[in-house]
Amino acid sequence: MTDEAIISNAEQTPLQTQTAPVVPITPVESQALANAVVETEIHVIPDQFYGAALKTKIIEKEKMQQSGAALAPKKSHIGLIVGVLLVIAIVGGGGFFAYQYKDQIFAKPAPAPEPVVQVPVVVAPIPVPSAPTDLKATSTNPTSISLSWTDTASNESAVRIERRNDTGTIYDRLTDLPPNSSNFQDNSVQASTAYFYRVIARNETGESAPSNEAQATTQALPPAPPKQEPLPPAGLDTDSDGLTDLEETILTADIRNPDTDGDGYLDGNEVFNLYDPTRKAPAKLLGGGQVKVADAPMGWSVTIPTKWNLTLDQADGSLATVDTGHGEMFKISIENNDQNLSVIDWFVAREPQADKTKLMQFKSKNGYTGIIGPDLLTTYIPWGDKIFVFKYDMDKQPFINFRTLYSMILNSLVLKGLPQKVVPSGTGQLPFEPGATQPGTVTQPAPVFATSSSSATSTAPGSPTSTTP
Repeated sequence: MTDEAIISNAEQTPLQTQTAPVVPITPVESQALANAVVETEIHVIPDQFYGAALKTKIIEKEKMQQSGAALAPKKSHIGLIVGVLLVIAIVGGGGFFAYQYKDQIFAKPAPAPEPVVQVPVVVAPIPVPSAPTDLKATSTNPTSISLSWTDTASNESAVRIERRNDTGTIYDRLTDLPPNSSNFQDNSVQASTAYFYRVIARNETGESAPSNEAQATTQALPPAPPKQEPLPPAGLDTDSDGLTDLEETILTADIRNPDTDGDGYLDGNEVFNLYDPTRKAPAKLLGGGQVKVADAPMGWSVTIPTKWNLTLDQADGSLATVDTGHGEMFKISIENNDQNLSVIDWFVAREPQADKTKLMQFKSKNGYTGIIGPDLLTTYIPWGDKIFVFKYDMDKQPFINFRTLYSMILNSLVLKGLPQKVVPSGTGQLPFEPGATQPGTVTQPAPVFATSSSSATSTAPGSPTSTTP
């Protein structure tokens, strides 16, 4: 049987098949279904039905393909549309920008500026300063010379001072001063020397002509202050209490104990202030047996050691001698002062050759004031129209053995008719007062004429401040 006959028979005898209702499926399900149909359609059929089956397979396959095409989603064109719109916007915006700024974008380039020719500026040089004038030099002391001049320039940058001495002709630079200076003090000079000066103004252009020359001579140095004559060395003081061993023997004090009575005050300070060093305060020397009162018809009286002798060389006591028995003596003389001069003027008139700058102030325990002579061993106290003179005569002895007893006698002095005012001890007013509690200290007398190195109230370092009873 031919294929055509088979196909014809197949068409005349349709297969008994049922078509399922069409249900929409996705493309994936459609593809899976197609694969499944293909696999399920593979059957072995009788040859007489091969043609009809083949045709039926092809027809169903075409239907399936058409059904799948109908079920496939349509392709979207939104992205393409957005892209086109974006391109249009960019092109339109760029065109609008170019139109708005066409003058700037398509402006013609500015022509190149013409070259500027630099004309050199010629600055006139600053003129040199004018010379200082009217230079003057003066000296009023041995250590400096003052200069002054008239500054005539307004464009100087400095002023130079030059100097030479009277032995040379070449000026040396002394110093440079700021502009507009008009005075200077030269402190590098020597005494009794002549100096010559000139002043020059200068700036970056050059120097002025020198000023006029000025000359000055420094004064001579003042004479050196007179050398203070030192006291001769004191006698041996073993315990440093202000009494020499000879004085302690005379007063029956212990030469190895600075405070014989143990009252807290040094023996020398007690004797100086008329107290007994062997008995506790307030025991006085008078009444202890160590001293006695010596007086004269003229009206003076003093306290001296009992073992010493007073001799009235004049019956009225205008001349007297206190003999120590050791070679040293104390001389008393009453000198006239008819013109009632001050004690200093009286002394200068009497001793014109003496150096009055060496005079020292004196004050006694009873308040009498006077002066101590340049030898520091003679004391002068004014007494009405007279001067009481008390002199320590060492009689060529090498040591002052009775320095404190000399002061004790003066502190005990009473001058008839001269008011008394007791001066407390330890105040620094009483010259040569030994320290009350500090061994080795003594109040030094103050000069009558104060100098830069001393004063009327100066005392030695460590001068005592404690007081006796």
